Amino acid sequence: MDKSESSQKIILKYGNYVTWVTAIEAELRQIGCWQFADGTDNDVTEEKREKSYCLIMRHLDESIVAFVGNKIAPEEKGDGRELWKMLRDKFVGSGVQAQGVALEKFLELKFRDIDQWIADLCTTTRRMSLTGTDVNNALGTRLAIRTLPNKYELLIR
Repeated sequence: MDKSESSQKIILKYGNYVTWVTAIEAELRQIGCWQFADGTDNDVTEEKREKSYCLIMRHLDESIVAFVGNKIAPEEKGDGRELWKMLRDKFVGSGVQAQGVALEKFLELKFRDIDQWIADLCTTTRRMSLTGTDVNNALGTRLAIRTLPNKYELLIR
């Protein structure tokens, strides 16, 4: 691996799951394991299990590796699909509670500067999507507009 490639490697740490999951999804697609890892491909092969598991493990921070080591069942070791589900449950959660937390974070968005606001908006929108919350364009736009300062009111109308 050359220096430029290694500097672009995104490692999962506490706090960057949304960014990490987007990058890892692309890498899993590249090796032909994305649909296996996300559960939409029922063609379970040992090769897909191992390749997806190894790729995901190489992109975890030491503290997350320790979490996985303590949490994963012996029969799930080496299975990328099980590891993917475990990390998703850990960082996103599932069900109504996770959707509520994601919506709450969206509604707590604060405008500081435009670049940071756009980054925060993208992150919270992606987090909502990961919980299964469908934010249609009209609703998402309306919710986002609510987070802008009053000085932008004339531009919004």
